[in-house]
Amino acid sequence: MTYPITGLFSIVSSNAQVERKAVEDLLGSVEDGRYKKQKYLMRRCGLRHLFYLCEGDFEHAQFFAGDADRAERKRQTIRNALLTTELRDGFQVTRVDKAGPREEG
Repeated sequence: MTYPITGLFSIVSSNAQVERKAVEDLLGSVEDGRYKKQKYLMRRCGLRHLFYLCEGDFEHAQFFAGDADRAERKRQTIRNALLTTELRDGFQVTRVDKAGPREEG
C-alpha cells in the first residue's frame, strides 16, 4: 500500500503509522500533554514504521506579534519536541512548509 504525502515522499508499507500535525496543533499538544500520550499510543500500536509529519514553517511564523521572547520560547518548544521525537523516540520526523488537504476518516 502507498501513502502519498503531497509529492514529498511516499510511504510504501502496510506496517506504517503517520501522525500529521500542523505547527499550531503540535504546540498545543505539547502544552496540554496530548503529544506524549499520542506518541505512547503510536509506539504501542504494533506497527514498525512510525512517521511524524510537521506542517508549517514555525521558524518564521509570528506566534506572538510584539513579544519576541515569548515567540522564541514557542519555537524552541517545537524544535525540542521534534528533536526528542526523532532521536529519543525513534520516529522518522519530516518537516514541510505546507502540505495538502487532510482526509477525514
